[in-house]
This record gives sequence, structure tokens and C-alpha cells, in this order.
Amino acid sequence: MGEKEILLVWITFFLMMALTTNVGFLASGDVWELVIAAIFNVCALLVKWKLKTDFMGRISLAGSIVAVFHIVPAAILGLSLGLHEVIDVSNIINESVFARAAYGLTFGALIANVVSVVLLVVETATKSRE
Repeated sequence: MGEKEILLVWITFFLMMALTTNVGFLASGDVWELVIAAIFNVCALLVKWKLKTDFMGRISLAGSIVAVFHIVPAAILGLSLGLHEVIDVSNIINESVFARAAYGLTFGALIANVVSVVLLVVETATKSRE
């Protein structure tokens, strides 16, 4: 397995971890899950940055940049609420402004991550035909 294939494995791992922990936060409201999602998003971005790839890969890189620009501020807002606080996702309307902003930014990161995963699947399918 060459360096490019190993990087693709790591990209897939970090991207899937970012996506699933992002969804986990949206389901549970646990601020620690939000912080972990931010870490996985940054890792996915760094590995994608290392891999020089074709047009689809660059679009996926842009999606990861968007996700990081959403999830890192959301994690900072979540941490500003206090490490022991859980955001009540079932009643987000009555939460603080910071909690609503963190929740909204996390949805933006979720959409960017889903687009990145779709692009990764399309790129993989295209490469497997070659």
C-alpha cells in the first residue's frame, strides 16, 4: 500500500469520526462530544491538506475547511458554557444564546461533512473504475 492509499484510509477514518461525533453531539448535547468532533474535523482537514489530489479531492478539502470554520467556533462556544453543562437539544429554543449558536454552527459542520463524505464516495467509485 502506497503513501496515497494510506492517506486515503486516514482521511476516511477522520472524516467518518468527525461526522459521527458531530451527529452524536446533535443527539446528546454533550459538550465533550462537540470538542471531540472539532478535533476529528481538524485532523481530517490536516490529512486532506497533505494529500495532493484531483478536482474532487480539492472540493472535499474545501468542505473540510468549511466544517472546521463551523465546528471550532461551536466547540469554543460550547466550552464557554462550562465543561459540565449539557445542551438540552430537545428544547434548544429555551437554551442560552451561546448554546443555540453552538447548535446551529454544528448543523453547518454536519452538512459540510456529509458533502465531504459524498464527494469521497464519488471519488472512490470513480477511481475504482479506472
